[in-house]
Amino acid sequence: MLNNTEECLSSRTQVHQEGLAGRTSGNPVPRPDVVGGSVASQGVVPLWATWQLLPGKPDSLPGSVLLAGLLPAAGWLGSRDSNGSSGGGGRGGRVCACAGERGESPERSRKPLGVRPSLQEALQCMCGNTMSVPLLTDAATVSGAERETAAVIFLHGLGDTGHSWADALSTIRLPHVKYICPHAPRIPVTLNMKMVMPSWFDLMGLSPDAPEDEAGIKKAAENIKALIEHEMKNGIPANRIVLGGFSQGGALSLYTALTCPHPLAGIVALSCWLPLHRNFPQAANGSAKDLAILQCHGELDPMVPVRFGALTAEKLRTVVTPARVQFKTYPGVMHSSCPQEMAAVKEFLEKLLPPV
Repeated sequence: MLNNTEECLSSRTQVHQEGLAGRTSGNPVPRPDVVGGSVASQGVVPLWATWQLLPGKPDSLPGSVLLAGLLPAAGWLGSRDSNGSSGGGGRGGRVCACAGERGESPERSRKPLGVRPSLQEALQCMCGNTMSVPLLTDAATVSGAERETAAVIFLHGLGDTGHSWADALSTIRLPHVKYICPHAPRIPVTLNMKMVMPSWFDLMGLSPDAPEDEAGIKKAAENIKALIEHEMKNGIPANRIVLGGFSQGGALSLYTALTCPHPLAGIVALSCWLPLHRNFPQAANGSAKDLAILQCHGELDPMVPVRFGALTAEKLRTVVTPARVQFKTYPGVMHSSCPQEMAAVKEFLEKLLPPV
């Protein structure tokens, strides 16, 4: 059975036909009011569609999708509340949460009242902390309506961006959870005739013996781990962070979480497989055995057949506590998401990340 498992999982790259097949991964929950029903179908989110996603005052956007490349995060625009204070920062302005890490006075990181930061400043802490976390510079983020005590980092599929999944996750948001949807770098993809497209790592072929981009997978995982550590430095403990993704992004989330030195809360793995599966369970970090995993798959998936998902779940049960792995399938669903799946994701997150 192990040989059969490995053979099936080696065919994992069937998913990447999506790069030539219309990117169904980018449209998990259709939005007819945004770009004809699909944000990802245009590759980028046009300005008019972005503003439809951003109702309310710029300085108070509880639960809104914050597309950092176009609008600063909540509280950064220098507007004042009824008491005349700068939004979120008191009369002294916003305080950079990272100032204390270098032993500096927080006063050095305060922004004077009425001074609006540039977009570049809005994309990072005033100390420039995200310079070492490039995935944060333009990540799409869904903010919590209350104090954020947990985070979900969700990775999109091949050829997509984080914007469409930020939109989808905003429909199931929890008030104390922040959702971060970074964008993959644009690289040539061997499988797709070296076409340049958003991809977390390269893909070589579809045959069972096709090589994997081991160096690219490991580099991408390190970049995601840097994002995890950034959230930890800003006050969210590892056991309140869930890593997730769809298709290639789900594959990377599995590999990253299983090899992460920090004890994460869990993984949401949608329509995906485990990369470098032959390295497991040996490659897994010791804390991985306690991970909770929700794995979901469409039963009519033509790109990553549901059988691959089942074999992935079987493999995962050799790495983590078997009872911690859930594998759910959805009749009639192809290589995409569905409302029932999103409801399962919300239920999983509610149990795993309760309010504190």
